[in-house]
Order: sequence, then C-alpha cells, then structure tokens
Amino acid sequence: MCGRLPAAVLTLFVLLASGCTVSEGASAAKELRMNLVRVDPPNPRVGELVTVHLGLAGSWGTPFWQEEIALDAEVSGPAGMQWSVPGFYTADCEMGRNNDGNPSPRVTGTPEWQIRIMPETEGHYQVALCARDATGQAAEKTVTFTVGSGERRPFIRVSQSDPHYFEFDDGRPYFPNGENVTWYSGAGGIAEYDRWFTKLAANGGNLARVFLCEWAFGYEWGKPGEYRLDRAWEVDHIVRLAEEKGIYLILSGEYFLRLEGNNPYWRGNGGPCESVEDFFRNEQAERMWRNRLRYAVARWGYSPNIIAWELWNEIDNVRPYDREVVGAWQEGMSRYLHRIDAHRHLVTSSLQSFSVEPELWRMPEMSLSQFHVYYHPSWTPSQFATDMVKAVTYPVPLLRRYEKPCLVGEYGLVNEEWYEGEMARADPGGVHLHNAIWSAVMAGCAGAPLGFGWQVYKDDAAIWQQHRPIASFARDVQWNKEQFVPFQAWSSSDGIRVLALQGNTQTLLWAQNQARTWWNVNHAIPIPSIRDVTIYLPALNGTSYTVERWDTQTGEMTNSEETEARHQFVSIWVGDLATDVAFKVKRR
Repeated sequence: MCGRLPAAVLTLFVLLASGCTVSEGASAAKELRMNLVRVDPPNPRVGELVTVHLGLAGSWGTPFWQEEIALDAEVSGPAGMQWSVPGFYTADCEMGRNNDGNPSPRVTGTPEWQIRIMPETEGHYQVALCARDATGQAAEKTVTFTVGSGERRPFIRVSQSDPHYFEFDDGRPYFPNGENVTWYSGAGGIAEYDRWFTKLAANGGNLARVFLCEWAFGYEWGKPGEYRLDRAWEVDHIVRLAEEKGIYLILSGEYFLRLEGNNPYWRGNGGPCESVEDFFRNEQAERMWRNRLRYAVARWGYSPNIIAWELWNEIDNVRPYDREVVGAWQEGMSRYLHRIDAHRHLVTSSLQSFSVEPELWRMPEMSLSQFHVYYHPSWTPSQFATDMVKAVTYPVPLLRRYEKPCLVGEYGLVNEEWYEGEMARADPGGVHLHNAIWSAVMAGCAGAPLGFGWQVYKDDAAIWQQHRPIASFARDVQWNKEQFVPFQAWSSSDGIRVLALQGNTQTLLWAQNQARTWWNVNHAIPIPSIRDVTIYLPALNGTSYTVERWDTQTGEMTNSEETEARHQFVSIWVGDLATDVAFKVKRR
C-alpha cells in the first residue's frame, strides 16, 4: 500500500533550492527501517486520543519535509470506516527558563515519530503504517488496538440546514462566543493560557483565536527545514487545555509582513525568496508551506476542538499586495488542507480592518468569512466606530450573501500606533465590547465577535464577563435550524435601535438606546433615558406569542408574558430605556 516517490533527484533539487544540506549523499543512503512501534494508551476509549509511537532509521536532511521522509497511516475502523493520517516528528519537552529568565520549554526527550488518532466508535482498529524517503525506499508495519465505550467528541461543521451558522456533526448547534487570545507574554509564557482559558470558560466563552507567529507558537522559524519542537509542544499544551475547558480554536498560521532575520523563507537566511512578493509566487516557498500545513494537520488535526485553520492573519497587509496572486495562493493552500485533513476542519483567512474581498469569500474552499474593525483616532474609515454597533454590523449583510458563516474576527480600540492598550483602558467598563457582542449577533453573524483586548484587560472582569450574558441568552436557541433572517424592527420612539432575527419558531430582538456608546460614556456625554418605548413586530392577527424579556447585563430572563398579535403587529412594551434590553418572542 505504500507509494514510492520518484528518484533522489527530487531531494537534491529541494535541498539545493532551500540551502539545506544532506547528512549523507544519495549513494550512501541508509536502509529505511521502522521500529519500536507502541500504541498509547493500550486500552483506549471512544473520544480519547490514541498515539502510535515509532522510530524510523534512514537518511534524510530534515524530518519535516515530506519530499525527504514521509510517514502516513491508513486507519481502518468498525463498520468500514477508513481514513488517512499523516505522521510527524517530535520530542518531549518540559518547562524551563530561557536566557532572559522567562518560562520557556526545552526539548528533553528522545526524538520519535507519532501518528495521532481520534476514535469515534468502539471496536477493533487497524493502522497500516508506511514511511517512504526520496530514494524510493519504503518501510511498513501494521498495528491494531481495540477501543472501548466512551463519549464521542463531535467535530464542528457549517450547518447543512442554514449555511450562515455552525453545528456539530451530531446535529447540535455551535454558537461561537470568545476572544482573540493570540499569544502569550515573554514573562508569563504559556502558563498564562491556564488563567485566560479558565476565565473565558467560566463566563460561557467557547472560542479562542491563536496565532502561530514568530514570537509565540511559530514552529517553523529559523533555517529552512528546521522546526521548533518546543513551540509545537506549546501548541499541544493549549489544544489539550482547550479540550479540557470546552473551548474551540481558530489556529492562524502566520503573521509576518516582510522577509528578514530568522524567517525561513528569506534568501538571506537560506530560504528561496527575496521578498514577500516572491513568497506568494515561488514554487519552493509553496512546497515549504505545504509541509508546514501537513505538520499542523498531522499534529493537531485529530482534535475536534480545532474549529478552523486560518491561513494568514490580515493577509492583505503584506506589501506589495497583489490580490490576484495572493488569492491564487490562498485557493491552492485551502485545497491542499481540504485534501489532507481527514476530519474536514474548516478553513478561513482574514483581512485588515474594514477590508472585504468578494473574490476571497466566494471561494468554495473558504468555509467561513471574517471581518476586522477598529476605532483609530485619526484613520477616517474607522471614525464611525465611536459607535461600535455601526462598525461591526455594516458589513454583515454583504458577508451573508456568500452563504457561509461570517464572524467579526477582531475588533477594538487602538491609539495612533495601532496599539490597543491605551484606548482600551479608556473604556474600563467594556461598553464597546458589550455593544459589539449583542449587535453583531442580532445583525446575523454566526456568533459573537472576537475582541482584541485580552492582554489589556488581563484579569479585569470587564472583558471576560461580557461573554456570560450572551452565552445564557443563546444557550437554548437552535441557531442551525431556525433559518434566521436579520431585519430592523420598529420602535415608537426616536433614538432607539432595534436589531432582530426572524426565525421559524421565534424572533430574537435587541433594543438599544443609541446614545449609549463607549464614546459617550467615556467622554461623560449625557445619555438621557428614552421614555415609554414600545417595539412593534409584524405578525398575523390572532397569533399567540410568549414574550421573554432578558437583562443583557446579567443574562437572566426577567419576565415572561403571553400576548396576541393585533392590527398585524405584536406590541412589546419596553418602558424607559437607558441602556439596552433583549427579547425572545416565541409563537405558541
């Protein structure tokens, strides 16, 4: 079953192009052998990670490029289940201190190869292992194990009933509600994630966006063909932590804007490219990136807690930016991910603040669309983010047209240098966070927007507690089945904004005093309460409804009453409104 690569010419071409050297020439290549195969745990259960450990002996320049050495497995399970899993090279690490005295992992274990498998049903499994090198040699072994009963961990998909929302593959809705928690500080290290994820989960949060970037989790950084196993071990840690806390991850693959220093793609560091522009055109750079993606799928693709692979954070920030060339690169890499990822994790990318590219989001390879938005004190396009509701909701109608889930992937307040710290501290109560969360959801986003203030607010409750009310409100809503359509409901009073989602069995409403913006609050601009507010929903006369009133600050339902449509409307009396309130209107 093990395929063979063509001649060793491919290896020599790859190594010469990248500047890497071979430990032994092709004529002196060692025999490729597989040994020390072990399954851990020996008696696994459904939903428990199974790791196949093994050793390989042979000749290659780097164990991270599949053109030189590739390990693959064909997994056969009960009821004819079968899928392919790539393997990866790794070594155990433990936490220590770097030269600056900061916490940092160090490699301590003996290097080995692994295959990671997530069994979904109990029964007998067979794993056919195959390693191959560039000379055409192959080594094969087969291992078996039996999986006992346990709780299956479903993967997240785009809903089959309504592509604007997500669902687990067991049919339950998934409502994203989280934060950008993209990197750790040097002084704190990955231990900070234990605190952040604990606070996020305790407040109903279930999503985090993480960057695999140079200064944090970037495992491909250094000379071409050298992967940092300590950084990959850090990603292992946060994936396991996310699984424990019920948090799902968007892993964003890269962030660099120029080629310099230890960037493995820079020619000055032995890479194939002179510039970022070269990176998106160069065949050897594409090959290196495919190997990077393959490593990610091999190491973390087993996990249902990965919701999506994000190719690049704000990819249109690279300079020069050729939309057509970069678009073709993203299309190709997305297709590659879909081809090698047996568990079919979603794929996305992201663009800079206020940027929308129809060509990108039309791609069928892009599973979901994203939008970023910030308030910047002197950047004209962002001035209307003094009212964060306007900023996060205005692109939603456009993005929903692409018939896929859309998320506000980043939002926040920044200063002249685009640093979020100073301006976020100007809103200690988190008014912009509160308004963005409720308005984006009610405008038709697939979930709550992801703020970018986790390092600024730190342990302050202002950021983490914002997730609790919307989590409580959203908990029993069948987001994947209601066929929600966004609209603006009518109000009896000026100065009231009413965003609504009309569904098959219920309508969700958010009514806000428009003057209640972070700008007005933090500049001490008076915000008068609007008196005697009534909301009107179109309805058929005689239809009976249950109207639930929800406190958006606490996430508690404060009142429920029965009413009937008259004069083609359901009338909902709000009363005096100083801030905002939410409703669920359910047909009886």
